[in-house]
Parts: sequence; C-alpha cells; structure tokens
Amino acid sequence: MLKRAYKLHLKSLVKLSFPIITGQMGWVFMGFFDNLMVGEVGYVPLAAAGITNSVLFLTSIFGMGILMVVPTLISAKRHISERHKLRSLQQESMWLSQILSLLTWVLLLIIYFNFDLLKQETAVVDEAKPYFLLVALSTFPSMWFMSGKNICDGYEKTKIPMIITLIALALNVLLNWIFIFGHGVAPMGLFGAGIATLISRIFMAVSISIYMHKNVDLIGNNYPSESILPFKKWIHLKEILALGVPSGLQYFFEVAAFAFAAIMAGWIGARELAAHQIGITLSSVTYMFALGISTSASIIIGNALSKNNIDKIKKAGTTALFLIAAIMAVFGVAFLLFRQALAEAFSTDPVVITLTTSLLLIASAYQIFDGVQAVGLGVLRGMRDVKKPLFLTLFSYWGMSIPLAYYLAFYVKMGVIGIWIGLTFGLISSSLLLSLRFRYLTKNK
Repeated sequence: MLKRAYKLHLKSLVKLSFPIITGQMGWVFMGFFDNLMVGEVGYVPLAAAGITNSVLFLTSIFGMGILMVVPTLISAKRHISERHKLRSLQQESMWLSQILSLLTWVLLLIIYFNFDLLKQETAVVDEAKPYFLLVALSTFPSMWFMSGKNICDGYEKTKIPMIITLIALALNVLLNWIFIFGHGVAPMGLFGAGIATLISRIFMAVSISIYMHKNVDLIGNNYPSESILPFKKWIHLKEILALGVPSGLQYFFEVAAFAFAAIMAGWIGARELAAHQIGITLSSVTYMFALGISTSASIIIGNALSKNNIDKIKKAGTTALFLIAAIMAVFGVAFLLFRQALAEAFSTDPVVITLTTSLLLIASAYQIFDGVQAVGLGVLRGMRDVKKPLFLTLFSYWGMSIPLAYYLAFYVKMGVIGIWIGLTFGLISSSLLLSLRFRYLTKNK
C-alpha cells in the first residue's frame, strides 16, 4: 500500500514536471546554442558571453526568485475559498515583474558604466559591452514571460508556455545563424547573438500575453479585479513579497556565488573563463530538470498544505528528492563518460578543451547535490518555509563555498579547478542542510 502511494505521487509529479522541465530546457538551450554558436567565432567572444550572462543572471535572479512563489500561491487559492482573489493576484504579479525588470535594468546600466571594475581582459570587455546592452534590454520581456508562465504553472496549465518556449528556441537559433555568421546580413558575431536573444524574448512575452488574455482555463479570469492597477491598492503585494523576498534571496546567494566564480575565472584568464562558461552552460541544462521538479513539488505541496494534508506533503517531498537524485546521477555519469566530446563541441582551442574536461569531471561529482538542493528549496517553499532556508543557503555559498574557492584558486594555485571544488562543497552543504530541514519539519508536524 505504501509503495503504491509513492507511485501515485511519482506519477503526479512527473506529469506536472514534464512540460515545465521541457519549457525550462528550451529557455536554457537558448543560452546553450548562443554559447555553442558564438564559440565557433572564438574563445574571446565565448568568454565575453560568459561574463555578460553571469552578471545578467546574477542581477535578475532575485526578481525571478520573487516571482517563483506565484505558482505556490495560486495553487493554494485555487482550492480554498479565495478563488475570487486570483485575478488580482495574476495582475499584480505581472505588474510586479515589470517593476522588478526596471530595477534590474537600472542596476545593469550601473554595471555597464563601471564594467572595468570586473577586471576582465580588455579584449573580453570590448566584445562584451555591446552585447551587454542588448541582453539588459531583454530583461523586460523576459520577466514578463516568466511571470505569465508562473501563473500558468500555478493552474497546472503548462503545455502552452512550453510550446511558446520551444518555438522561441527555434527562432533564436535561426536568428543566431543569420546574425552571428552573416547569412543575408553582415556578420555580427556576439552582437548578433544579442539581437537574436532580444527578438526571441519579445516574441515570448507577446505570445504568453495573447494566450492569457481572457483564457477561461485560468480561473482568475472569471472574476473581477479587486485592485486598481498598477499603482493603487495592491492587496496581494505583501503576501507575494513576504514569501518571495526570502525565496529570491535564496536563489540570489547561489547564483551570486556562481557569478562571482565566473569573475574570479576571468581574473585568471580568458581561456579559463571560456572553460568555466562551457561547464556552467552544460550544468545549467541538467539544473533545469531540478528546477522543473522543484516548481512542481512546490505546487503540489502548496495544494496539500492548503488542505492540511501532512501525509501528502511528506510523501510528495520525499518522492521529489529521490526522483531528482536518480535523474542527476544519470547526468553525472554522462558528464563523466562524454566530457571530452562535450568540451570539443564548444571549442577548438586545446587549452580550453583540456580545462573544460577537468571541470566536467568535477561537475559529474556534484550533480546529485545540485539537484537535491534545488528541489529542497522548492519543497520547503511549498510548505511556506523560506526564512530558515535563506540562512542555510547564505552559509553554504558565502560562508563556505566562495571563501574556499578563492583560497584554492589563488593561494593553493589550483586556478579554475580550485574555484569549482569550492563551488562543489557549497552544493554539498546546501543539499544536506535543506534535506535535514525538510525532515525536521515533516517529523514535527
């Protein structure tokens, strides 16, 4: 009977997770193909893309983390006597996405005008800055789409956002081919990849808006708005921020650690930064599986919490953690076996290839921990437990990971290898602490 119960939870989790993961894979594959195609131009443009995308992700992840609580809130309100509040929650989250985009854009402009403070090689900076402006502008449509997607996820309407993302991926690859290599236009290199990214993200924002407009499958659309937008009475803002700010900071601490790792790799050299970017690009693909299961688990557990179904919370959370551990173990083996081929797919530079194979060896070891910590955050977010995990992630990444990475890279002289070893210890710490937190909460409920 117990085995059957876990099978039902596994089936429900996989059914909800599949389109979310597929959509997120499409999203991350935009960056994957950007790097793959830019890498054909040379390792300097690849390094420039790496430092730009690291900074962009660092500055935007806090806002994205805030918006990631929306599926949990919508899932809870769908099943209780608060359905009439759903329309206002939808509207406020969409407007909030643009306020967060504006703040992110301003911060990116400040970084742009002080880019030299990152202390990267001159050739890398010259390539990065024009590209930087384009991807900074793409923050607005990107956040709008993410907000709309999160709303759809909360209703478990995940198919259309997935399709939109996959179409945008195909569009991005086509535009990369045109603008990077000059098919029908003058070759633009990395700047062309920026144009492709901006156009693709505008397409995504427009498409999700059309889908959501008066869609009766989104329950909130069937109720009148309770608030006057965008600047008057926001009845859900406090609820979103109370749960979202700690959640956003959790993701920020992790991403900030990896972004600072990219900056440290750039201090060592452009080839080290390029290798770091290849490794992070490949790791981000596998991470999307963890993020998809994390989102699904938070939705299922948020629903169970609204019904005070503690048994479902325990079983759903445990199932999610074991499922992602199994999936990431497979990816770890794949990185181990195919690290040489993967490195050669991104670069022809022998030094970059050698460094990348070494980094992928480390990545193969941390895959399980990376997956478990990501899903652990989602499981706890579904339980409305966000403050304690915030401090656990802060300790793991900035109390342990970054100091160790810096020490190994620059004092022990291990270079970029030392940076990645430090990151691995942060992931191990975070995964163990978050798993123990989940066990403690479910044991005491």
